Amino acid sequence: MDRWADRRKSMLERFLVPFMVRCLAALIPIFVLFSLFPVFITSVRLDAALHNLASLILIASIAGILIHGVNISERALSERYRFGDEEDAIARKVHTQITVLRKLINFIIIVLAVASMMMVFEKVRQLGASILASAGILGVVLGFAAQKVLGNLIAGIQIALTQPVQLNDAVIVEDEWGWVEELTLTYVVVRLWDWRRLVLPITYFVDHSFENWTRRDKDLIGTVILYADYHLPMEPLREEAQRLAEASPLWNRRVCVVQTLEMTERNKQLRVLVSATGGPNTFDLRCAIREGLIDFICRHYPEYLPTVRLEMPLRNGGNEPQPPLTEAMGENALPNDADSQPNS
Repeated sequence: MDRWADRRKSMLERFLVPFMVRCLAALIPIFVLFSLFPVFITSVRLDAALHNLASLILIASIAGILIHGVNISERALSERYRFGDEEDAIARKVHTQITVLRKLINFIIIVLAVASMMMVFEKVRQLGASILASAGILGVVLGFAAQKVLGNLIAGIQIALTQPVQLNDAVIVEDEWGWVEELTLTYVVVRLWDWRRLVLPITYFVDHSFENWTRRDKDLIGTVILYADYHLPMEPLREEAQRLAEASPLWNRRVCVVQTLEMTERNKQLRVLVSATGGPNTFDLRCAIREGLIDFICRHYPEYLPTVRLEMPLRNGGNEPQPPLTEAMGENALPNDADSQPNS
């Protein structure tokens, strides 16, 4: 059925039909066993034992079918909303919700299945009644013991519903920049720019502030800082920055501005703002603009690169320039070439 479904294009044939066949294949044999027990089994103890065993198999089968149904639903939604489509923000939102909710629903199914399997046995039911009798004290003890687990579970549900962070979001956490690679009920895996993985508890994104560069859209503005002499003309520099931006495929044609940011005692500080889509593209565009403008200044205005000015004082109250250094030193003039040679 799986091979047959892989060749189909309809969502009904690809997912629902194999799921229904799996349900029938898992449940029909168990119901046949239940119907045959009274016919072939005459011993009461053997009948009770086989009945309990069949009950355990039935509960496990139903739990497996439910988990498989949840996983199939996730696959269907994942194919419906693929990354890279025009509605990429909607795809990331859906993927985040279904990933967290799938894990939460599967966890609940497993817990209920284990509890149901334990309740099959008489002694376990008696233990459950005793536990319920002291549920107040037990609830307090379990609350203190599992407060972190419950906190992570609640935080995971909150992340899935409010979505301050989504799959493939570009974020800055712990002074590191990367993409959200995996979301679970207990932790989040962030793939950093140098391919390292930063694993954080899910409660981190509820209790701490972080930067999300792709919360609404992926467009970002990058900043390039340059230093130049006061005499550097600004208009040719603006034209060159515009030309470099238009020549780059990374520019999204939204922002390209050259501004004089500050003036220091030695030079002026220039700021270039350029926009691109996504953090990596913005970083690469910043580097390209910075390199291009530095080359432009070196080729056309090398005399206007950052320089250090020295103002020599004048002699006689400012009427005559100061004599050369050798004349001012008199007898202590600079040594001649012969005296300046190093000893062998």
